[in-house]
Amino acid sequence: MYQKFENLLENTYGLEPYFSEENWIDSEGNLLYPYEDNSELMTGIGNILASLYMPQEVVENASSEEHLKIVLDGLLETNAVTPYIYNNPSDYVSYCCGINQAVNELLQRSDLVDIIYNDYCNRSYDMSDESAKSYEVNKLQFEEIILGSNHAFTLMNDDMREDILKEVIRKNAEIAVHANAIGLTSGFFAMIEDEYSHGNSDWYTYICENNCSEAKNLINVEIPSWRN
Repeated sequence: MYQKFENLLENTYGLEPYFSEENWIDSEGNLLYPYEDNSELMTGIGNILASLYMPQEVVENASSEEHLKIVLDGLLETNAVTPYIYNNPSDYVSYCCGINQAVNELLQRSDLVDIIYNDYCNRSYDMSDESAKSYEVNKLQFEEIILGSNHAFTLMNDDMREDILKEVIRKNAEIAVHANAIGLTSGFFAMIEDEYSHGNSDWYTYICENNCSEAKNLINVEIPSWRN
């Protein structure tokens, strides 16, 4: 599996990984983030992928929190991979999985939902803060798309589903206030619409069966809202 990422670098971009295992792990076994000290390399998708490539042992030993940090603060903070250039959310996830080990590994972890949800709760669509950056929207959209997937749904219990739904609805209200002018839509509900259009959305079934009218009103399975 890991060879495919190295082959991608070589065959598509003519590059080799920029950092070795020694660059990624210190003498005490702690994960380092070598791309943070080499920001000049983080321009152009090829250079970004070469900077984020990790040897197999690093990938396997990194925690889910560490992988999420690499995805959010490495891959997505560059604005090189943004959700809205893809036809639908599932295409976006598939693309990210195909180019970045951290995304690929994170989606295979059993604690995927806990890690993403905890981070998601601490983020906001409120861009009134002058320090807020456009790439923060990319991070929120990525997390919403994952949380809205059938895969994530199967990893949750009902209490978690209820909590996530409440938080997503709350953030959707933030979009209406702070990002409606740019036509932004919730990645969570867009993923539900996408998977429903391809045959089934476990979230949509759950929302209907539990009479979650507020959430159902935010979903349009006839005309998906993504990129309207």
